[in-house]
Order: sequence, then structure tokens, then C-alpha cells
Amino acid sequence: MKVEKPDDKVVFEFTHDDNGQRECKYRNGEMVEAYTWLDFIWLAGFHDGEIGYRFAYNGEERTPYAMQREDGVEAYFFYDQVGSLRVVVDHSGNVIKEVLYDPLGGIIEDTNPELRIPLGFAGKLRNTIGKNFGRITPPKTISLKPLKDGGKLGGVAGSVLFTETVDGWLKKTIEKTRRDK
Repeated sequence: MKVEKPDDKVVFEFTHDDNGQRECKYRNGEMVEAYTWLDFIWLAGFHDGEIGYRFAYNGEERTPYAMQREDGVEAYFFYDQVGSLRVVVDHSGNVIKEVLYDPLGGIIEDTNPELRIPLGFAGKLRNTIGKNFGRITPPKTISLKPLKDGGKLGGVAGSVLFTETVDGWLKKTIEKTRRDK
């Protein structure tokens, strides 16, 4: 697949594996993203052109609850009711990224665009050219466990369990963050 932005003199090209899953994204011939898959639906990891990441899943949920960079740094994901990635926190629970979407999936605000995560609106693969690809089913509740327990990826001490809905948790978190500023 090839997408051109003639005004910017930019050409994006995508390669896919035999199952039709995205393998690589190229910008003007230079690879800028690469993907690996656990199976037909679950994304195992990706490389953003600078560093590699791998994902951890909780049970049968189709969206990852956490990721680990190749240098060992871990982050946890929280989604809204339709499966859109809304908040990313570090191992201490500090918000390191918040994404707000318009009703059609366009990004209104991304508080940390340098932290590139390929998950976006409605659990689809996100693309820096503004398109979403591939459906990933949203979770109904948040369950945050240490990667060493659930994802077997690293060493976070302790365990936190959120049992309220993602939407309720996000509203409370966003309100608290805005009050604290």
C-alpha cells in the first residue's frame, strides 16, 4: 500500500505479511516503523525507528495492558469505552501520555507525541498520517498487574487492581489532573 502527500513531498509505503498484517512502514523509502505479531490479532511489539517495544496482554483481552521498551522501561495503558487508547502511565502511576479524540478518531490532543504508540481510536492500529487500521476489541474494566506476573516481561513491585469502568476512571483521573495543575 502506498500513500502520497504531494504538498509535503512525502510518500508512505506499507508492507504486509501473508496474513495481511502490517509489517513495516516506510517514509520516503526509509523504514520508520516495524511490527511483530503474536497471532492474527495480537500485536507482539513494534519498533518506532529508534527503539523497540513489546506488549503484555491480560487473559483474552485483545488490547495490551502494558508495554516494555527494550531498555526495560515499562508503561501501562488505559482505554475508553470503545477501546481507544486514552492514558499511558509509568510504573508509579504517573500519567505520561493522554490522548483525546474527536468523534471520527482524529486526535484533538496528544500530551506526549514523542511517545509513539501504534494503538489509537477504537483499538485500531494508529498511523501518523491520520488513518486507523485493524479492529482490536476494548476491555470492559482495567486490571493493572505487574508485568512480571501477567506479562512475564519485567520487574515492577506490587500490584494495583482497578475494577471500575475505564470511562469512570478516566473522568476521575482527568478531573484530578486538571485540578492539580
